[in-house]
Amino acid sequence: MARGDGIHRTSARNMRMTTDKVSNAQGHNEREKESYVNQDIVPERQGMNVHFKTPTADYTAMFDQMVADGTISTRGLKADAEKFGELIFDVNSAYFYNNGGYDFAKQFYAEAYKSAIEIVGGEQYILSAVMHADERNRAMSEALGQDVYHYHLHVVYEQDMIDALDSGKISYAYLDVLNDEFPNLDTHPLANRPNVFLTPHSAFYSQEAMYDGRVQCCEDVLNFFNGNYDKCHFVPGGDNTVK
Repeated sequence: MARGDGIHRTSARNMRMTTDKVSNAQGHNEREKESYVNQDIVPERQGMNVHFKTPTADYTAMFDQMVADGTISTRGLKADAEKFGELIFDVNSAYFYNNGGYDFAKQFYAEAYKSAIEIVGGEQYILSAVMHADERNRAMSEALGQDVYHYHLHVVYEQDMIDALDSGKISYAYLDVLNDEFPNLDTHPLANRPNVFLTPHSAFYSQEAMYDGRVQCCEDVLNFFNGNYDKCHFVPGGDNTVK
């Protein structure tokens, strides 16, 4: 995402899931559903989604096989424990549009997948890693009069995020809410940690964020008409690399 300074940044969100909830993630990630709430998913492009690691079975069956093989242990875990995690790597659509689109996104997320392997402690803990290329960015598409797609990477794994935070593999985590609808922040393992920042979905709706968004739009208009394309966050039809 961009912060109004012309620099594009990768956002990496982490979600924790119980066995009951991971099936929904599988349905979305692997495009197994018959219909989706997100109306911007284009079924005709599902063949363009890229797996960096393809699941060999459903997520829960793979997890159970890892337990049976001794790769992982569930000793001491409660039945409703959050055994699964999902990393979602994301960058704003304009970054890929300005740098080559689909092919550039594949290269970018191939490198992001390598980072995911390090974060979770090894590829053996990853159940699935897929880049979605079938979600249309409606606002950009309407503005440009052509289809523009939003590329992002889903990595589902069994490794607990707490281990990565404790070991230093992840220095800090900025989390957009928790998996539980009403978490107990007195006992939740991600709460009250010096290297974890928790925010609600409404966190973006701050005076600073709203101000920065308006300023960024105005700056882009001025920079575009003044020919300062290298300072624009998004350039229609451009191939410039935004720094």
